[in-house]
Amino acid sequence: MELPPAVDVDLDVVKERHGLRFDGAHQLTQVGIFNTVYALGDELILRVPRNHPFFVEAARKELVAVPAARAAGVRTPAIVATDDSCEVVPVPYAVYERVHGESLEAIGCDPEEAAYVWRAFGRDLARTHTGIPRAGLLAAFQSEDVEDAWTLLEGVAGAGT
Repeated sequence: MELPPAVDVDLDVVKERHGLRFDGAHQLTQVGIFNTVYALGDELILRVPRNHPFFVEAARKELVAVPAARAAGVRTPAIVATDDSCEVVPVPYAVYERVHGESLEAIGCDPEEAAYVWRAFGRDLARTHTGIPRAGLLAAFQSEDVEDAWTLLEGVAGAGT
């Protein structure tokens, strides 16, 4: 499966446009199917979607969903800056606060030993589905026609060939 290409970003322009303060930036190559992800110093993350309507729409929804989820008490990184103008890059993008951590697998923790993590995840998931009113811009998240992510990705990749 071949994904649409990543979008080139001038990180100095992003830094200046939003008055961000960070030293050093680099692409995180081990993450990101929908987005190209950059570490901006130690405290920020830049997420830039691939230039395809499916990924761009997902990014726009995320810009609405993240603040709503945080307002409902879901633990998710805050959005620090956004740009939906497509003046800097041809897609909307967002700068997030960076939350440092490691996966349970990376630290050698058996999932059964981390029941507290799964309970916290369950509470956040419940808040996402019950604590966020689906009105206004969030009404777009209600869909009777939900496909699984792999089917969607295969369709997106196939459209680029």
